[in-house]
Amino acid sequence: MQDSTAAGGRWRIGLWLSAAAMLIALYWTSMDQDIEFWKSWIWQLQVGGYPALATMWPPANYPPLIQHWFRVLVWLLDAVGATPDSDMLVKTWTLLPVLLCQLLLIELVARTLIERGSDPMESATFWLTVFNPAIFLTGPLWGQVDLLPFLPLYAAMLAAMDRRRAIWTLPLLALALLIKFQSIVFVPVIAGLAMNTWRRQLPGAIIAALLVLLCFAPFIPAGGIYAAMERAYWGNVGAFPYFSLNAANFWYLYAGGSHRLTPPTLLTGEWAAAPWAAWVSPSRIGMLVFAALSGFAFLRCWRRPRLDSALGLAVLTSLGFFAFSSAMHERYLFLALPFCALWVSHQPRYRLWYPLLTTIVYLNTNFVLNLASPPGWKILSVTVILAFFGLALHVTSRRFEVAAHALINYLSSAPGLPYAALIVAWTGLFGMELADAIPRPAQAMLNGEQALFLNQLAPENQYQEWGELQTDRNLQGQPLCIAADCYATGLATHARSSIAYRIPEDACRFKATAGLDRSSSGGRVMFSVELDQVRIWNSPELTSGSAAMPVDVSIKGGRRLLLSVDSLGDNNNDHADWAEARFEACQETGERN
Repeated sequence: MQDSTAAGGRWRIGLWLSAAAMLIALYWTSMDQDIEFWKSWIWQLQVGGYPALATMWPPANYPPLIQHWFRVLVWLLDAVGATPDSDMLVKTWTLLPVLLCQLLLIELVARTLIERGSDPMESATFWLTVFNPAIFLTGPLWGQVDLLPFLPLYAAMLAAMDRRRAIWTLPLLALALLIKFQSIVFVPVIAGLAMNTWRRQLPGAIIAALLVLLCFAPFIPAGGIYAAMERAYWGNVGAFPYFSLNAANFWYLYAGGSHRLTPPTLLTGEWAAAPWAAWVSPSRIGMLVFAALSGFAFLRCWRRPRLDSALGLAVLTSLGFFAFSSAMHERYLFLALPFCALWVSHQPRYRLWYPLLTTIVYLNTNFVLNLASPPGWKILSVTVILAFFGLALHVTSRRFEVAAHALINYLSSAPGLPYAALIVAWTGLFGMELADAIPRPAQAMLNGEQALFLNQLAPENQYQEWGELQTDRNLQGQPLCIAADCYATGLATHARSSIAYRIPEDACRFKATAGLDRSSSGGRVMFSVELDQVRIWNSPELTSGSAAMPVDVSIKGGRRLLLSVDSLGDNNNDHADWAEARFEACQETGERN
């Protein structure tokens, strides 16, 4: 697509404005629990690699490409000796590809409008895409990655209708599925388009299979590819046994509210005993409705392989999946939005559907959020004041208008400049967050003390699969006791757990007494100590009746100490204690040198 003379490149000011709004929106925080999920996954990657993602509870259940993106962050954190304890650091890193995808959507809409003879600067569709509240809410504000599959899905549609590029249809579809499982909703549309070039799809299927194997290969040591695929895909299908989780759809109307357990059948009385009664349930009815809708979309795309028609069917399919399937999240309709933006750009007579769907997605998402951020409000306040003075100058000074037009022309002159500016600004923002995450040199122990107990220190990072880290008491709030001995100080945790501490500058040894707490019944664990990601001590298998294990290791010159407890059984009652855990100072002779 080429810019028309009338439109020029002035529409790119929308890219600049949207990029600026995205960066401001990053400062808002909402649903901290979701960011905590990201942080726990990154932390597990840092301390245990991909196998740790598979054994943590709950296990990391996203497709692999998101986890690989987190792995890149782990390499960066390891290089500077930092841990993912900053919400803003994790959110900023996670959203870089989302922000770029959002800009590309704006550009696709603009170029489609120009191709159809419209000026984006005068199009409500264009400006709704630039500042779409539902897209901003789900991405930059909340921190979700739901927009990412859109680009490979759209590219797969284009490839399916181009015989020269049809071979890439299935690899692009696979790429979308490797990002988000919800991409499966669009398979009928893409498959219908691909039927017209089915011979070209055969080698594409081989490429897609190789791509899937490559992306899942790092999970082979963590139980194998099948187990990783189960966690990411079909293992999630029954994860939410509800009519609807937070979604306002048909089943919410039927049940009178969300979080209602799904019955085996909606039939009552004698009808409930019929052999086919199990098919009259929310999940089965939803699947049947979606199957019928999918069949219609498949046949329509096969018989009428037109892009505008395919985009409309993609919107219809996504809306139907959300409206009638049970166990819906509030965000499962989100992917209908970018396709709707392009659809109405091709077919202006449907343009009212875009603001309507935007409203529906925005309200469904906003009902579960509690947006709050003092930095974000301050930035918005500055923006409001600047807007006031800018408007005042605009209506009172001709020179300001001339300067503004000159600036717009300059910013619109280079196609890639908004993207480059976004990356530069993002790099500065992420760099500041990364700098804050780099630990400062630890302070030496004060007043000549020979020991510093860990109950006096805040962990640099910590994760455990049940309960909360306790100090000087066990997980039930009772005294720390291992076998027959009780201790006045120490840490109580639950396997599987990882606790990281920054080592004081003048500490030379770490000492503790490790074992299962007396309150544990039937537990089986192994304790281990790592110094700067190198294991320097581990216990044998310990059970509830095992004696306490003394820990005494050299940590001279180390930066980070990691205390881990791994479950060797069913992870029930694995109440683990690090009693009298402490750093000890270097002795006057020998250890200091």
